[in-house]
Amino acid sequence: MIAYAAPGAAIKGMTLPLISYLPPVYAALSGFSLTSVGLVFMFARLWDLIIDPVAGSIMPAARQS
Repeated sequence: MIAYAAPGAAIKGMTLPLISYLPPVYAALSGFSLTSVGLVFMFARLWDLIIDPVAGSIMPAARQS
């Protein structure tokens, strides 16, 4: 299980600074509040939650035909 999870830990280690530092920068540069920037990030993640399984189920079907 550790070998299976190791790539995910490395990827999370690279994305953690982006998740931590970019929202305040986006808020400062765009003039939006940090709350609205956080909501945009949250809705993007929720959209991924819906779209990723749909795309995953469509891809093998397109490859077989």
